[in-house]
Amino acid sequence: MNTATTAPTVPPKRRIIRLREVRNRVGYKTSNIYRLISLGEFPKPTKFCSYSVGWYEDEIAAWVNARTQREQGTSDNRIIRMSEVEELTGFKRSYIYGLIRKNKFPQSIAIGARIVGWDANSVLEWIEAQKVSE
Repeated sequence: MNTATTAPTVPPKRRIIRLREVRNRVGYKTSNIYRLISLGEFPKPTKFCSYSVGWYEDEIAAWVNARTQREQGTSDNRIIRMSEVEELTGFKRSYIYGLIRKNKFPQSIAIGARIVGWDANSVLEWIEAQKVSE
């Protein structure tokens, strides 16, 4: 007769990380993180005392992995800022805005009150179309 007892399994402790570490892991600023939370696209923080919040490390890691897998897909579903648009096109900011005024460049997307970005797919398709027309 086997009388061996098994010890109850204790779930591993979940590590809580603070905002600074979350910012470092995801590469976003605080305002973008909270904007994504409000849109339901980022893990919500956990309140662990009356004035302090943190995120579970495993939830942030899962979010980063999902984002990485999505970005490695065939389409680029992200919003890019002016510095990346300049880098991709080789044009300066003033020239890009001139093209936008003439409706010859993809329209920007309002991210915040004074912040704009561009759909990466639209910009990449525009670049490809320019190469074909040359």
